[in-house]
Amino acid sequence: MLAEEPEILDIDVNQFANLVKAVTVPAKERSHLIILHQGGRLLKCFHSQKGMQDNFKFGGVGDLKKIKEEEDVDLVVAIERGVIRPLFAQAQGALYYDDDFVKQIFTILGVLVPEVGKGICLYPNLLSRLRYLKYPLLEGAFRLLIPNNSTLIFALFEGEEIFSSWILGFKEYNLSLITTSDSLVSLGLKIKDWRKDYPEMIELTAKRFLQPSLGIFMEVDAFRKIVKDPYYFLKALDLGEIIISPSFLRFRVLLWLAKVASRQKAQRQSTVDGQ
Repeated sequence: MLAEEPEILDIDVNQFANLVKAVTVPAKERSHLIILHQGGRLLKCFHSQKGMQDNFKFGGVGDLKKIKEEEDVDLVVAIERGVIRPLFAQAQGALYYDDDFVKQIFTILGVLVPEVGKGICLYPNLLSRLRYLKYPLLEGAFRLLIPNNSTLIFALFEGEEIFSSWILGFKEYNLSLITTSDSLVSLGLKIKDWRKDYPEMIELTAKRFLQPSLGIFMEVDAFRKIVKDPYYFLKALDLGEIIISPSFLRFRVLLWLAKVASRQKAQRQSTVDGQ
């Protein structure tokens, strides 16, 4: 999935920062509570916005939902004393350093996720679904869905400016190129009206790297709505807020299936509302 030596060039730091800002909630708006305990006896409690909580009362890991509601935080984490060090040792022993970065992450998750609900408890449990996601499954889906020897373009725009852009190249089903639109400036890339000029980005990407098999172009405001509600992607397509060009057959089939599922969901909701 990840080439041994992927080519990383012309990464615009501002574009990277813009993407991070677009996909994340500002830290000041998020809050979490971290509890360190030993057999249910509170040792330390830290609030991400208020600091150490010396007078905090902890009734045990069964109270995490109640704690979240009472403390009005987004996430509560309770860690049993002495759990972290063995986990690190276990993860280090399981890692095979010749594996690519993605596989190493899955190896670490394979050690961490089973511990959730035991020595490490979270509410809400953000890692619960990861127990079903395995590297071979992801690798198989990757090979099935990502066209070989091609590039993917993802670009966000704010007015006439490129807000963030990523061009990813794949050879032998491995990610071999990571770059941004900065790599196309020397070839004459100029974006004045992205709805009219996006074909130039496709053409120049093919000229310098590999022929694009998928290009997704949209306003950053539409992307922010998608981050909050992934189903908005389909609505944005219908509203013309997203341009997808080019697109390969498997991607178009996935879009069609997603639209069918969305319509069925809307019909079920309409039936429930009508009862």
